[in-house]
Amino acid sequence: MAVFSVDSDAVLATTSAVRGTIDRLQGETSAMMSQLMQLQASWTGSASIASARTTSSDDSSPGGRKGPPLHTPARTCRSAGAAA
Repeated sequence: MAVFSVDSDAVLATTSAVRGTIDRLQGETSAMMSQLMQLQASWTGSASIASARTTSSDDSSPGGRKGPPLHTPARTCRSAGAAA
């Protein structure tokens, strides 16, 4: 039979540190999404029309983020640029 011991103080401290990191990353992600949405709102031309269509779709990703996947506007811009 295997025997092991656990330093519960170390587990508690690490758990607290990880939770702090999670909270910080969630805040940073929210700020980044806000900045990207503001940038998207400034777009003009055919890319903005295509982006507006994808923004209305429902996204059930964790955190309740609404809007297009981040790669959709870039792909739309490249395809619009290739046609010009």
